[in-house]
Amino acid sequence: MGPVRKLMFVMLAGGIAACGTIDPDANWNPTEATIFRIDRLCASRYTSTEVDKPTEVVTNTHDCRMSTTFLKTASGQAGRANFVNATATVKVTYIAPQDNAEHIGHLKFTSADDEFYLLKAGDKIGIFVAADDPETIRFNRSA
Repeated sequence: MGPVRKLMFVMLAGGIAACGTIDPDANWNPTEATIFRIDRLCASRYTSTEVDKPTEVVTNTHDCRMSTTFLKTASGQAGRANFVNATATVKVTYIAPQDNAEHIGHLKFTSADDEFYLLKAGDKIGIFVAADDPETIRFNRSA
């Protein structure tokens, strides 16, 4: 490889490496949000074994607050293996840094996320607001 090609290769590799170090949060503005509601849906499964009918697995979706298993899991008395298909929609209010106006947004968590069990109404959490759209948010795990 000639010296010009080597220089081009080094410049190209350096450019690719620089792209890898670009801050992914550069187009997002950090701010604080207050949780005002959490809707948790849990799916439980059971096997139906009625006489003269084929065995079938039935999935029942319900509000997690109606589940003693969820309450035990959230309090640390039981493991998390019971909730495979559980989701939480966390509704928040926040002041967007771009327009200094109050907005309402929502975040989604699953039962695989610690936040599914730990967050409660009234908590203050860190979020990112999209620089180009104050209605678009995402959770700030490092806040």
